[in-house]
Parts: sequence; structure tokens; C-alpha cells
Amino acid sequence: MKSAALEWLALFGLLAGTYLATGLALRVLTQTGTMARRRLRERSHPTPPWRDIRRSLANLGLMAGLLLTGRYLQAAGFGFAPMALSPLSAVLTFAASLVLFDTWFYWSHRLLHTGWLFKHLHAEHHRTTHPTAWSTNNDAALDTLIAHLYWAIAIFLIPIHPGVLLFHKVYDQVTGTIGHCGHEMPGRVNGRWLPFLTVTHHDQHHERFRCNYATHFIFWDTLCGTLAPDYRARLDGIMEAAP
Repeated sequence: MKSAALEWLALFGLLAGTYLATGLALRVLTQTGTMARRRLRERSHPTPPWRDIRRSLANLGLMAGLLLTGRYLQAAGFGFAPMALSPLSAVLTFAASLVLFDTWFYWSHRLLHTGWLFKHLHAEHHRTTHPTAWSTNNDAALDTLIAHLYWAIAIFLIPIHPGVLLFHKVYDQVTGTIGHCGHEMPGRVNGRWLPFLTVTHHDQHHERFRCNYATHFIFWDTLCGTLAPDYRARLDGIMEAAP
């Protein structure tokens, strides 16, 4: 029991540290240079950051628990045994995990935008119509459980090593925090094929609610007609205004 508590604490520390370090880095980067010029919308009512940070940290504790649950289930013989760790197996299972989590997140996210689930769970996240990096995991606990249950059940879908799955979660934490920062990234990121969706993509979701549900790829939004119709035009305009 003590060992499990220490493992949970280590996982939570890693996720919380990633969230806080990424948020602080973005706070600096968005003050000057290209990112400062690429603010997506003016904020009419700034969100108090401590409310978002407290809720996000609590939910990162829940995600650490989900990761730990998956690891213990796999160690007990449930799901797929992990592939022997090698550069090839790490790349293959990481790529597969990106696709699977994006699929899980897209459909669970759409579900959370329906009826009772939106009103009683997901609406909390959308209280922030002008998100910041600190808004990333500001959700109701059950909302987090639905959208992030993947971290506990991935072992039933692919033979992924727990270290690779943890790397994916850290990657997701960094990109998710960036995606909420309200400033488009430097460089030409078009969001068509890269697993790094643009900040514009998720900012439009907070602006309109009924579009742009994915987290890694643009595939499901394109296939299901939920991509904001002016997404690429808006992204082009931002890139041209602040190259």
C-alpha cells in the first residue's frame, strides 16, 4: 500500500510539474515576440488563475490514479502484456496510442457536450470562454474520468509499455496546456496531419462549443463535419498577420 502511494505521488508530481512548468513557460513566451502578436481573442473578463490551477491539480491527481490503475492491472496479467521495450516498439505503440486516445477523446468529448452531461459536468470547463494555459484540466471530476479513462484501459487495446504510455500522457499534458493558452504558436503549423493541433483549433471550441472536439489529430473533426468551417481561413489570417 505504501509503495502504491509513493508511485501515485511520483506520477502526480510528474504531471503537476509538467502542467506548471508548461504554463509558466507560456506565460513568459506570450508576453513578447511572435506569440504575443498572435493572441487569438481579446479577453473581456480575465479568469482568476488560482481557481483553474486548483481544479486542474486535483484532476491531475485523478489521472495519476488512472495511470497507476492501468499499470497494476497490466502487471497482474490483465489486458495485453507490454511489448519488449525497444526504439521500434516505443515508436509503434506511441503512434498507436496517439490514434486511440484521439479517438477516445473525440467521441467522449462529443458525448460530454450532450444534454445532462454538458449541463452538470462539462459546462464547468466552458465557464472559461477565453481559456488560458491554466484552464487545461479545470473540469468536474466525473468529466475528467470520462474523457481520460483511456489511461487506465489502454492496456486492453494495445501491448504498450507503461513507460511509453506515461510518455504519451506527458506529451498530452504539454500539448493540452499549449492548446488552451490563447496564443498561436510560432511557425507554420497547419493542423492537417501533425499530431500537434493548433491553438486556434481548440480556442474555436471554447468560443463556439459545438465544433473542434479532437485533441491530437484533425481526422475525426474533418470526417464527422465538426471542424469549424472557417478554421483554416482564421489560422491563415493569424499566420499572415504575425508571421
